Amino acid sequence: MNSSELLMLVKNELPKSEAEQLLMGLLGKERYQLYFDPVPITDKIAQKFFALAWKRKKGEPIQYLLNSATFLDYELYVDARVLIPRPETEELVIKTIAKLRSPQLIIELGTGSGAIAIALAKTFPETKIIATDISKSALEVAEINIERCNLSDSVTLVHADLFNFSNPKLLSGRADCIISNPPYIDRTVIPSLASTVKDYEPIESLNGGKDGFEIIHTIIRQGMKFLKSDGLFALEIDPKQKDLILALAPMANFKKDLSGRIRFAFIQNN
Repeated sequence: MNSSELLMLVKNELPKSEAEQLLMGLLGKERYQLYFDPVPITDKIAQKFFALAWKRKKGEPIQYLLNSATFLDYELYVDARVLIPRPETEELVIKTIAKLRSPQLIIELGTGSGAIAIALAKTFPETKIIATDISKSALEVAEINIERCNLSDSVTLVHADLFNFSNPKLLSGRADCIISNPPYIDRTVIPSLASTVKDYEPIESLNGGKDGFEIIHTIIRQGMKFLKSDGLFALEIDPKQKDLILALAPMANFKKDLSGRIRFAFIQNN
């Protein structure tokens, strides 16, 4: 049996693109090779493929099945300990980079897989980045990715609940930017999320409490003292949180994502 024949066996079980993606990940091949240069399939590979196809049919995200997610122009290791990076977060990074000029220190809150910290470290190789997470298991995933990218000298991982560093005074007034894709989903909405999200991704990385705003509120209230006088907050948010943010920071400005919804808040510390 070859790769093309194997895909035919699951044509009624999975969308074609998903079956191809699973097999490409298993074989390390491009899509065209599955058909125009069919790969011989061993029994071991076939068994692995069918096991993955079954899990995918039940709803498990492909990124977790393959332990791989794309973020901007690189591949990350991911598993159920961290959120799967989204295109909106890529937009957050791109928009933030455009606003920064030779930053010396960036603090990222809730780094998860390390996607944001890695993108910033690649863009600003001279910048020191401190990336925190309340989850030790998430930091283990971030460490895998940071080491793969050879960025251990640029990115320091810290186990902390937001700004509860071991010695926060050392960072007071020093950050050029505080960036975060925090949990911002209203806790009452969590049960209605797609099963592929709520049943597999870490809920603590999604649940923002009342109005989805509890963590964002803390970040803005506590974070000002860590920014330089012209420092920048860069946050991914829910569109409904615009007025809540303006009540705390009237100078905030907002940007839309590619779907046309307000998704990003930028607050300059003046």
